[in-house]
Amino acid sequence: MKFKTTFVTFVSLILFNTLFGQDYQIKVSIDSTQILIGDYLRAEVNITAPKQSPFLLSKLLPEEIAPIEIINISKFDTLVSENQYSLHQTITVTCFDSGSYYFPSLSIFTLDSILLAQSDSLYFSVSPVPVDTTAAIKDIKLPVKVRITFKELLPYILIAVGCVIIILLAIWLILKYAKKKVKVELKVRVKPKEPAHIIALRNLDALRHKKLWQAGLVKEYYSELTDIIRIYLKDRWDIDAMEMTSNEIFEAVRQVKLDSEQENQLSFILTTADLVKFAKSKPLPDDHDKCFNETKSFIEKTATVTTNSSN
Repeated sequence: MKFKTTFVTFVSLILFNTLFGQDYQIKVSIDSTQILIGDYLRAEVNITAPKQSPFLLSKLLPEEIAPIEIINISKFDTLVSENQYSLHQTITVTCFDSGSYYFPSLSIFTLDSILLAQSDSLYFSVSPVPVDTTAAIKDIKLPVKVRITFKELLPYILIAVGCVIIILLAIWLILKYAKKKVKVELKVRVKPKEPAHIIALRNLDALRHKKLWQAGLVKEYYSELTDIIRIYLKDRWDIDAMEMTSNEIFEAVRQVKLDSEQENQLSFILTTADLVKFAKSKPLPDDHDKCFNETKSFIEKTATVTTNSSN
């Protein structure tokens, strides 16, 4: 009974391979049976299979075919006919050890891992490069001189041009800054032709005649008023008040010998002006006059005040 079952199974496998093997074929050929060490060997793989019949192809694993090394495995080229399709693939290998080798057989299987067809393993040999032992040992050749192309020089040219541009830009900025600094220093050191308080009082008189706040131009009025006091501080004590906030002006004025009344006057003027310009405060007409009078009083009282650094 056991012999009968084994015989039936064996016959079934033979029939399966006979029926399906006729439709599936895999053939492998190599372009040479003898190569030198490091030469390429190309294996052409051709597979024929029925249409709409998927199958699996065995893989070449590097660790299993060593010392043969895989250089490249091309994509399949497919040719479809009425009842079947043909696949073609090129596998390129090499070897760096002399000897005799076999290009392994490749197999195709069903999706259930049933063998459909198998190629033959192909013999080839790898020979060392022949050496003429009778010839004299030759000197080492000098390196071959290769002309440098413009494309190779272009990155270095661009870097050099970029460095020159950066250097010129740096020189231009330094000269510009130095020139500007000289102008500022000259501007700071040049004293007004008239005493600072004379210029400030004249500007106050001109502001009074404009009648800005009476015309509803309150913000403009306080802007001109604070400009007069800032210019006065600049001309009188070399305080760069035009570029300072009110708090910075208060800090700078502390270096000047002013009494508390004069400090309070300056604080009232600048604080009131800031409230009008930035907080949109609306002082009463009396406040406008008071700011004007306080400014005038501050200028008149400080016209004779000196500091340790005054000339």
